[in-house]
Amino acid sequence: MEMRPFQIAATLSASVLVTFLVGCDNGKTEQEIARLTTELELLNNEVKELTEKRSELTKERNAKIKSVRELEANQERAKNLLTDDQPIVDFKAALEDAIGEYEKELEEWRKETRASFKGMELPRVATKSGGEYQNVRVIKVTEDSLIIALSAGEEVIPLEELNEELRLKFIHEPTVLETQID
Repeated sequence: MEMRPFQIAATLSASVLVTFLVGCDNGKTEQEIARLTTELELLNNEVKELTEKRSELTKERNAKIKSVRELEANQERAKNLLTDDQPIVDFKAALEDAIGEYEKELEEWRKETRASFKGMELPRVATKSGGEYQNVRVIKVTEDSLIIALSAGEEVIPLEELNEELRLKFIHEPTVLETQID
């Protein structure tokens, strides 16, 4: 490493410089030599402080460089995660589409099945609460009721009031699910 002139002067010891100045005998007084010695010591201290400051700044710069590199690496990892997760995102979207399609088709099947009972004639319909109907015709089946035609008019019977066999026949879903679990 090449040293600059002020660094060379700053690193010379005060006693060597004093000896040099006395030996030159260029009319300097001892006061002048003391002043120059003090000035030299101040320069040495200043060089030491600047060297320490430079070392601190170098450490700070290196730490910032390291932080920037870590940040760049983290950004790259995040980018890769997004890319790596794309198949999962695509699968989730496809699954949600399939579920939506299934629910749509299931609802259509329910409507068609319930509509297929329209006009069906039943010789007898009994309810849990003791009601009994003879020779009825099904007008409509809804999600939770059976609408029947009687000689005296129409009657709406909640599906829950029917016996299990009829609830299953008319697709009362809680009953269907309950029998599947048992």
